[in-house]
Amino acid sequence: MSFWRSKLNEEIIKKAKDGYVNACSFPVITDARFQKNGIVNSTWSQKSPELGKKRQFSKLFSLSPPTSLTSFPLRNESTETITAFGDDVEIAIYKSKNPKGDDICVLEVWSNDNILKTINLSDVDAHGMVYFDNELGGMVLNPSETKVAYIAEAKKPKNSPFFPTKNNKANGGKDEPEDFGKEFSYTEEWGEQLVGKSQSVIAIFDLETCTVDVLQDLVPEDLCPGQLEWISDDILAGIAVKSTPYRLGLIYCSNRPSGIFQLNLTTNNFELIKEPLGISCKHP
Repeated sequence: MSFWRSKLNEEIIKKAKDGYVNACSFPVITDARFQKNGIVNSTWSQKSPELGKKRQFSKLFSLSPPTSLTSFPLRNESTETITAFGDDVEIAIYKSKNPKGDDICVLEVWSNDNILKTINLSDVDAHGMVYFDNELGGMVLNPSETKVAYIAEAKKPKNSPFFPTKNNKANGGKDEPEDFGKEFSYTEEWGEQLVGKSQSVIAIFDLETCTVDVLQDLVPEDLCPGQLEWISDDILAGIAVKSTPYRLGLIYCSNRPSGIFQLNLTTNNFELIKEPLGISCKHP
C-alpha cells in the first residue's frame, strides 16, 4: 500500500511541478514607453524556476499604419553569450552566476513571445564551461532545427588529495571518477585570453528531449575541435587545431596548425578532410 501511495505522491508532485513551470512561462509586462514614429518600447518579466530568479527582456512594437510589427525579445543581460537562430526561435547560451557566486552556463530557447525552455548546463554536468570565444567557440542549429551543436571544455576528473579531510560520499557527493594527489598538477592551456581552455569537445543539445550528448570519444585526443557548421542533420564539420607537442596561443598567432574535419553522427565516423600539417584553416 505504501508503495502505491509513494508512486501516487510522485505523480502528483510531478504534475504540480510541470503546472507551475508552465504557469511561469507566461511573461508579464512591467513597463512600456511610447517613442517617436509609433514605436513602443516595452519591458517584460518572466519567472525562471530553473534558475530561481526572474528574467527580464524587452520588445519593440511598431504601430505605424497600415501595418504593425513586433520585434523578437531582446535580452537585457550584458554577459558572454552565443546564439543560434531558426524560424521563429532563438537559442542562446550565456554565462551567469548561481546563488553561491560560481560561474554557470545556461541554455535558453526563446520564441517570439517568451522563454520556452531553460536548462542549467552546469547542473547537467556533461562538460565544463562553454566556449564563448571567436577562435574555437560558437553554436549552430541543424537544418531541421531539432539540435544545436556547440563547443565546451571537456569534463575533468575530480581532483582529491591523498588524505582528504572530508568523506565526499558521506556528505552526499556524487560517485564520479577521481584523480588523487593531482590537485596542484599543471594543466596546459591555450592562453592569450583563452585561459581555462585546454581540451575542447563537441556537445549536442537535443531541443526535443532536452538532453546533452558529448562526442569526446569520436575526436582524436591530439585535436581540439571548434568553429562548427552543419552540413546536414547527420554531418558536422569544423576546424581541428593540433594540440601537440604544445598548446600555443591562437588569438594573436593565426598560423597555428589546424585542419578541417567531418563528423558523421549516424556512423560515428570522424574524418580529416584537410590534415593540420603546415596549414592553418579557419571557419569551414
